[in-house]
Amino acid sequence: MAEAPASGAHVADYTFRVLKQDAAELKVTAFTGTEGISELFHFRIELCTDQPALDLESYLAQPCILELFGDYGSRYVNGIVRRFERTGEGSSLTYYAAEVVPMHWQLTRRFNCRIFHEETCPDMTVPGIIQKVLTDAGIPADAFDLTRLDLGQYKPREYVVQYRVSDHDFISQLCEDEGIFYFFEHTPDGHVMVFGDTSAAHRLLGQTSAGGSSQQATQGSQATGGNGDEPPPHLLPYRDPNGLVHEREFVFSVAVRNSVEIGAVTLDDHNFTRPEVDLQTPEAKSDRFTALNVYDYPGLYPDEAEGKRKAAIRLREQQCKRATLHMKATARHLTPGYRFTLDEHPLPTLGVDYLITHVSHRATQPQSAEEQQLSDEGSRYEAHIRVIPFAVPFCPPRVTPLPRVLGCQTAQVVKQKGSDDEIYCDKFGRVKVQFYWDHEQPPEDSSMMIRVSQGWAGAGWGHMFLPRVGQEVIVDFLEGNPNRPIIVGRVYNGTHMPPYKLPDEKTKSTIKTNSTENSKRFHEIRFEDKNKKEQLFIRAQRRMDTRVLGTHYHTAGGSLHERVGGEDEDGNKKGRYFRTTYEGEDRYNKGDNYILIDDVRQTRVEKDVLDAFMKNYALFVGDGIEMNAKTHVIEMKNSIALKVGGNFVL
Repeated sequence: MAEAPASGAHVADYTFRVLKQDAAELKVTAFTGTEGISELFHFRIELCTDQPALDLESYLAQPCILELFGDYGSRYVNGIVRRFERTGEGSSLTYYAAEVVPMHWQLTRRFNCRIFHEETCPDMTVPGIIQKVLTDAGIPADAFDLTRLDLGQYKPREYVVQYRVSDHDFISQLCEDEGIFYFFEHTPDGHVMVFGDTSAAHRLLGQTSAGGSSQQATQGSQATGGNGDEPPPHLLPYRDPNGLVHEREFVFSVAVRNSVEIGAVTLDDHNFTRPEVDLQTPEAKSDRFTALNVYDYPGLYPDEAEGKRKAAIRLREQQCKRATLHMKATARHLTPGYRFTLDEHPLPTLGVDYLITHVSHRATQPQSAEEQQLSDEGSRYEAHIRVIPFAVPFCPPRVTPLPRVLGCQTAQVVKQKGSDDEIYCDKFGRVKVQFYWDHEQPPEDSSMMIRVSQGWAGAGWGHMFLPRVGQEVIVDFLEGNPNRPIIVGRVYNGTHMPPYKLPDEKTKSTIKTNSTENSKRFHEIRFEDKNKKEQLFIRAQRRMDTRVLGTHYHTAGGSLHERVGGEDEDGNKKGRYFRTTYEGEDRYNKGDNYILIDDVRQTRVEKDVLDAFMKNYALFVGDGIEMNAKTHVIEMKNSIALKVGGNFVL
């Protein structure tokens, strides 16, 4: 490691404090740490103290501060203690180690399954969802900053699913999808998770707010003192490490890497509400390597404008990897998310502004552990940093795995909020369901509207069977994406049993409905497939309409029985038979024709009546016959006999 130029043998360049009432005085002997944009920082700090039996448990999750004194002021690492260890002992000192992480690290230990929608999250933009997740996790409002985002570009989403992932991974996936990055600002009083989506979110090294300076820039070094004429913290000189002892901290190694990356991106998607619209985006291109293009589907966006924005984000993600520099430095205030200028490098082209994307720290302070204080060895520190030119906008890489649902799930159909209607749908035939893992809200608040697969789905024609409230449905997910569910079936369960007792009536197949308002009324089309007892049964609860626009053929291989009438819902017997034909009626009976009428029979014929009997015609009238006609002609080929009582006339 390069040696810090002004460190005395017994001067503490690094201090560590745990902010709890009875915390012991802990001296830093060494530390390592990593931090980066869109990364949670992690430091391991080696410590010593004269107290041999600290209560390790009491230090966990406590706020703490690691302070690095340097030529550009103090650099603070403010966090919480994730792990505290007792690592050994000497003759008079006991050795400990603390792992320090941000309070936001606790999000990696909070896993959940839930659905965000306007009932549970009024602001359904990605920044609004991030704010709710952080707030629900107990992160104070002053520990995160969303104000540096261009909030106007984020459209509300209909719903967003967090499925079997940590709160941290859930936020990370949303950020990576939208091109949002985050980094941490540290002060003596705390640390803030800062979200950004443009270069305007990055301050000069030494600033914590636009135009303002932090203690990093204003506080003099404990080791060397401060001087108002010294260069600003964001102007870092390059020095040869093998030369003389230098007056200030510096950059001593620069490695430049340029690489070929994807140069064009085209996305595509499908929106079922506007299936006729082509959502393929125009190709987003860079200035080079445009033949190295990506076409990806689905892009997960609802309209053309959003698709174009997403394609630009994907291209920006690739382009910020084209030029990367790896530097080594003795400067202790280097912090991801900030920018600086490299000064006095032999190659003038390298003297530009850079954005720090990653820092690895390594430091030793052996004088803290010298129990007799006899060594002259001072503190050492070295930072390995990764930077990109500030002129190239940073975009976080998509490294967080997307959650996937492996196979189908079942869910329960739920009602509309504030309604007891057992059928609830929208104009697309979508119904509202609650997944069994969605546990945080009442059913009507914690569910989503889902499309329902039908046997046919044409333009105004097809099948339509809507799942009803309380029914259990089978839900599949397009490409396993929990944000793209679709109902593909329904199943019976312990409260919704099959319509016939099984396995006793296993030969029956049926389509049986149920009238609304939980009544016992129903329609049914039933098939009985038991050998020698086959039956097709059709039942209409109230009215049955059959309309044939052409010819209707009705063939019965056996007998045909028709019954009209019966008791209505009030117990009254009623029912009439009405028949209307427009071109006449032809009826042919091969056998007998028997008609029995219990009441009056009336026949009215507007034109002629012709009855032809090829053999005998017998008319029996139990009472009398009355005939009223203008004329009455009776013609007999052989004879006529009139019989009245015991008399007759030939």
